[in-house]
Amino acid sequence: MEIEKIKGELFKFKPNLFQKIWWPIVRFFKRIHYFPRNIKFFFQRGRRGYADCDTWSLDSHITDIMIPMLTRLRDHHCGVPCSRGESYEVAEKKWIEILNIIIAGFESSKRIIELDYPDNLTAAELNVLYEADMIIFKKGMEVLTENFFGLWD
Repeated sequence: MEIEKIKGELFKFKPNLFQKIWWPIVRFFKRIHYFPRNIKFFFQRGRRGYADCDTWSLDSHITDIMIPMLTRLRDHHCGVPCSRGESYEVAEKKWIEILNIIIAGFESSKRIIELDYPDNLTAAELNVLYEADMIIFKKGMEVLTENFFGLWD
């Protein structure tokens, strides 16, 4: 209840004139301060494919890039891995199901990393959701390892 009360007060916050002027100026100078570092990261990504900042939370970075890449592969594929004697339509449906399982695994990983769960849950309910996401994640990673060399277009 205390958290809900604090949240309600935060959303009622209205900045005064000083804050409306001061914080945009501070943000502007912070952008200038971080600009050389962002340029360095830009060139690191161009030279070696990743930047130092990408490894600070590698699990989060991999999750963030894999979800859109797998979604694009699912939605805009030109072919499917070996059909093993099945018709193309059947093989395509199976491949889309496989990609959906892998995407669900990465989406559950994102929820776990970001603790993206409703605020009004008890600890027991939160634990149940966490365990369900872990099961989905493990299944997705299992399917990913089985089909890793089929991730082409």
